[in-house]
Order: sequence, then C-alpha cells, then structure tokens
Amino acid sequence: LAAVGSASAAAVYADRYRRLDALDRGLRTPAEIAEVDRLGREGRLARTTAITMGVGGALFLVAGAAVLVSAPRRPARVSVAPSLTPISWGLHLRGRF
Repeated sequence: LAAVGSASAAAVYADRYRRLDALDRGLRTPAEIAEVDRLGREGRLARTTAITMGVGGALFLVAGAAVLVSAPRRPARVSVAPSLTPISWGLHLRGRF
C-alpha cells in the first residue's frame, strides 16, 4: 500500500510541475502568481509524500522479510488443504488438537 501511495504522490508531483511549465512565463495578474505559488506548494508536498511513503514501504518490506527469516521453524500441527473429488469439493482439515 505504501508503494501505491508513493506512486500516486509521484504522479501528482509530476502533474503539478508539468502544469507549472505549461503556464506562460509572463505572469501579469496576482491570480496567475497565486496559481503558480499554489502549484509549487502542491508539487513540493507531493514530492515529500512520495519520498516518505516510499521509504516507509521499504522499511515495512525489510521488517517483514526479517520477521519471516528469524521466525522459529515449528512443524505444523494443523493443515488445511483443498479437497477435490469427482463428486465433491471443499477444504480438508488435518492435525492434532
């Protein structure tokens, strides 16, 4: 989910700066100047969000891998498997309780 957030924030960042480049450089009115300032602020916020979400996603990925690697290996006491026969289907539960 963090990667999705990072990618969408990066897309917003690219859109804001693309719109800034499309504006005429000869700004004349305060409304045009305010629009440029607003797009610049939104672009910087989107860039910061993309970086933060990307770093957070990478940290969660590394932490998850570390937990999986360091988890103790125990034999499974209970297993669930799909069960298919010509006349029925379902889940097969096996184990010691």
